[in-house]
Amino acid sequence: MTDRVEIYTDGACSGNPGIGGWGAYLKYKDNEKELSGSAENTTNNRMELVAAIEGLKILKKSSKVNLYTDSVYLKDGITKWIFNWQKNNWKNANKKDVKNIHYTEGGPWFDDYKDCDYSQDWFINLEESYGRGI
Repeated sequence: MTDRVEIYTDGACSGNPGIGGWGAYLKYKDNEKELSGSAENTTNNRMELVAAIEGLKILKKSSKVNLYTDSVYLKDGITKWIFNWQKNNWKNANKKDVKNIHYTEGGPWFDDYKDCDYSQDWFINLEESYGRGI
């Protein structure tokens, strides 16, 4: 059995845009870590992205990761849409700039992590994920 880092993430916003917050809970064997932060004048999608990014950024070495999210935007963005975004020079299907591009390629964190060996398994249903009592 391969050891994996479990990362549970969530983001939220009061108003959209508005004041938002994010959280990430990491577990690897007997080690646990909680991360959180907030921002003014942000969106729910940004907070969802930041939670996942910050959870991945804190890893000290290449890791197999199970990333749990309830965000379809996060999941589909990184598993489906990103391939066309890259091919279309970071334009969406409507030929407009991809939103939140500063969190993707060329963003302030991307260059440090683009070559990391992450293996993701995505879980959309947060209730099922958190229902395990972790």
